[in-house]
Amino acid sequence: MGITKSRIEYINSANRTNGTNEDFYITLTPWSREDDYDYAVILYANIPVTYYMVVAGQNTFTLVESGSNITVTIPSGNYSVQSFARVLGTTLTAASTHGWTYTASFPNNASASQTGLYTYNVTGNTGQPSFVFTSNLFELMGFNSNSTNTFVGSTLTSVNVVDFVPENTLYLYSDVIETKDNNTENIMQEFYASNIAPYSNIVYQCTAVEAYAKKINKGNSNYLHFTLLNENYQNISLNGQPMFLTLLLYKKDNIIDILKKLILKWLL
Repeated sequence: MGITKSRIEYINSANRTNGTNEDFYITLTPWSREDDYDYAVILYANIPVTYYMVVAGQNTFTLVESGSNITVTIPSGNYSVQSFARVLGTTLTAASTHGWTYTASFPNNASASQTGLYTYNVTGNTGQPSFVFTSNLFELMGFNSNSTNTFVGSTLTSVNVVDFVPENTLYLYSDVIETKDNNTENIMQEFYASNIAPYSNIVYQCTAVEAYAKKINKGNSNYLHFTLLNENYQNISLNGQPMFLTLLLYKKDNIIDILKKLILKWLL
C-alpha cells in the first residue's frame, strides 16, 4: 500500500493553545472531511534534556524510625553520585525526629572497586531505621520500587546499582490516535536515548513510517493533546524549554478501490 494523501504539521509546544511544554493542547488548522486521514506518525522529534533527575512532586520517600513514619524530601535538581550522597546524609539527619545521624557513601575511585552501590550508615540510634519507597527516588538510591529496606547493624547497602543517567526512556501520549489493539494507552511514540547528558537534546527520526504509524482517532477534532511521561507514568518537566515534533497525517491506498477502478476502466 502507498500514501494517497498526506499532511505534515510542525508542532512547537511553545505555541500551544493550553497547558505546559510537556503536557499541552494545540489547535491545528482544520482538515476537510474529504482528506479523511487514516494514520498518524511522528516523523521527527527534538526533546531537550532539561528535565531533572530529582523532580519536585516526585522527590519524597519515607524514613521509618522506631515505628514513626517521616517524609524525607530531597531538593529537586541534577546530582552526581557524590553530591547526592552528601545531600542524602544531610537531609536524612535533618529529618530525623530522634536525633539520629545518617551518612551515605559511594566507593572511592582511587582505593576501592566500583560496585555502583551506596552504603548508608546511622549513628546515635536506638533501633534500626528503614527506607520505604513507592515510585519516587528508588533508582537514584539503589532500591526497588514499592519496597521496604531495613538497616542491619546500623548499615544498609543498596540492592541495585544506582542510576544517575537522565531519563532515557520517554513516552509521548496523544489523543490524535485510537486506543485499540496493542496500543490501549495512547502511546504515540517512544523515545530511547543512550549516553545522553543533562542539557543536551534527544533527537528522534522515524525510520519506517508504516511500521510506526497508528490509526487516527476519527472522533477527535483538530484540538490535540500531547503528554510526555517516563516509564513509570510520571510527568516529565522540561523546565521552561519547548519540544518540537513533526507530525505526519496520511491516508493509505485502498487496494480494493484501486482494483475496482481498474476493472471498471477495463470493462469500459
